[in-house]
Amino acid sequence: MMQAAVSEPVWQQVNRLRKAGDLPGAWNTGFAGLAENPQNRYLRGALFWVCYDYLKGFLQPIMLRGQQNSGYRPSDREYRDIEGILEVIGQLQIPTGGFEYSRLLVLFRKNMDCFPTLIRLVMQHQDDLFNDEDKMPYVSDRGELPSLMLNCVRKVALAWQSFGKHWQLPLSDVLALLDRARGECRDIQHKLWLDYDQARCLVMAGKNREAREFILPVLRRKQSESWAWGALASTYRQDDSEAAVILFAKGIGCAVNDQFSIPLLKGIAPLLMTQGKSREGSLFIKKLVHIYQSQEWAVKQNIIELTQNSGYDQSVDLAELPSVITQLSAKALTYLHGPTRQCVGVVERCHQSGKGFEVYLSQRETLSVRLGLHQQASGQRKLPSPGDYVTLTLAEPEPGCFEVVASGNSEPVDMDGVETLTGILRVNPKGFGFVEDTFVPPFLLPKGMDGQRVTVIRIKSVDRKKQTIGWKAIHLGPDEGISAGIG
Repeated sequence: MMQAAVSEPVWQQVNRLRKAGDLPGAWNTGFAGLAENPQNRYLRGALFWVCYDYLKGFLQPIMLRGQQNSGYRPSDREYRDIEGILEVIGQLQIPTGGFEYSRLLVLFRKNMDCFPTLIRLVMQHQDDLFNDEDKMPYVSDRGELPSLMLNCVRKVALAWQSFGKHWQLPLSDVLALLDRARGECRDIQHKLWLDYDQARCLVMAGKNREAREFILPVLRRKQSESWAWGALASTYRQDDSEAAVILFAKGIGCAVNDQFSIPLLKGIAPLLMTQGKSREGSLFIKKLVHIYQSQEWAVKQNIIELTQNSGYDQSVDLAELPSVITQLSAKALTYLHGPTRQCVGVVERCHQSGKGFEVYLSQRETLSVRLGLHQQASGQRKLPSPGDYVTLTLAEPEPGCFEVVASGNSEPVDMDGVETLTGILRVNPKGFGFVEDTFVPPFLLPKGMDGQRVTVIRIKSVDRKKQTIGWKAIHLGPDEGISAGIG
């Protein structure tokens, strides 16, 4: 007698239909079965992946648009479709700790902040939503990419900034989540963004002093970034408009292109007009209009309103703007580091990594400078050369302990222990050389110059092995008089 065929479980039917591309059939079959057996965890799991495939389809056009214009916000129709599926996933009550939520969060890594159901899911299940792998950054040849946990927590903070009140998302809960991520994420390069996000949330909540405590460490690491100066400026906007103007101006001066300066220009212009500095304010307003027109963008209404201010003067010359920015931002570093002083030194050598250089101040004092702190006249981040003179801005975080907080090009000045010498180069078989009593390191020696007349920039330095003081070359070149035919 033949045995009756075993009927296929509903959850297996759902999986088969989904893999065959029949999402409506899988949906209808699955939810009909769930109505009869609501506790079937296998069926709930199978329906999760049906929902997941629907979401992938809804997100595809959004991702394609975002790759073209960097905007990943959904249309109203897309928002309704996606939120509807996300609400169904919530009703399925899939337990945390599995693969499902991790895949869902990765799927929405670009625009999670647009969907309240996802944000609530992160807040509700944060205790066991992220496993150890989710807290680890992805390390590639190009550096570190943020961990899944850090990315999601940042999206929660962004959602609060955009929709916090509308979504009834308490700030205290968001701040607690940011603090949790600081303790649990294993990110190194990107963890500072949690402080930046917290500062922005606190500014929006009117807690400017607290915000400052979070943005200052970020700015000290990102001192050449316009957005970082703008973030600190925003903490002063309500309490100290003079300070805000100084900091906005500093940020505008750091902007590597005009588009990056737009938020700061919008910040500084109305403050200057309110302070009665209509000429300076008019320059920044005119610059805003110029950026929009040069990009062929429609000038936004809030910018048009600035041009309608009674103090606005359209005839101002934008050529004056760089000097005004320099003037306004002169004291910016004091808000970051406290009192500072300046000194001039000469570049002794550049780091092999290309990320910094050493500056000679005296025979017993040399300071290291990060490339990010050096501002070329052209605005480019480029290492100076040994023998170049630079102006260093120094802070004193502890008595007698000086820290370089800024660097810029300088004209040569007379310095004790720094001289220019012309003489005959004598190369030793061991690889080093001398010009009279000046030691020339091997890496400075050009080929074929032994016995030639050269010019060196030399410094008086301490030989730590011999504990003696002598002359050392930091730059070597041909004798300019000879090369010009006048030697």
